Amino acid sequence: MRQTDTLIPPFVNQLDLRFPPGTQVRSGRLARCDLAELQAKGGKACPADARVGSGSITGRTVLHPRGISSKVSIFNGERIRSRRTVLMFVDPKLGSSLVLVGKLYGGRKGGVRIELLVPSIKILIGIPQEAALSDFALRFDRRDFLRAPCRARYRVTSHFGTGAVLTSSDRAVCR
Repeated sequence: MRQTDTLIPPFVNQLDLRFPPGTQVRSGRLARCDLAELQAKGGKACPADARVGSGSITGRTVLHPRGISSKVSIFNGERIRSRRTVLMFVDPKLGSSLVLVGKLYGGRKGGVRIELLVPSIKILIGIPQEAALSDFALRFDRRDFLRAPCRARYRVTSHFGTGAVLTSSDRAVCR
């Protein structure tokens, strides 16, 4: 998801990442990161073997219309209410650390969906303010965690606080 102008976008409160049929998630054999530990101590609290990807996010505010970017570390998370999770630790460059919890749904035949609830993002640089998520890029580096068919199409659906919904798609990169 990427926005190219400098207007402040509406606030995103949920992202749905949909991977195509044939996608497999194998989280059971990997180490898991504890949500409470990650929230309290940051990315170093998680076992190295629990790290499954990386990425970046950019938040825009009235005072920072071009945005402030932060790195994201993605971890295999503990189950929450029997649901597999991915935990996304956002580097505190935006002002305070943030952990996004993605719940995994589905399986091989119907594809995989990651539902990611996006809380209010606070930026503490200068005057404290809320940021709108404008750019979001993820890469799952561990093929033993998530494997999607080569060149398959995936979709990202953004749900905004205004009630609007926007869906975009792209093709998986083959490695």
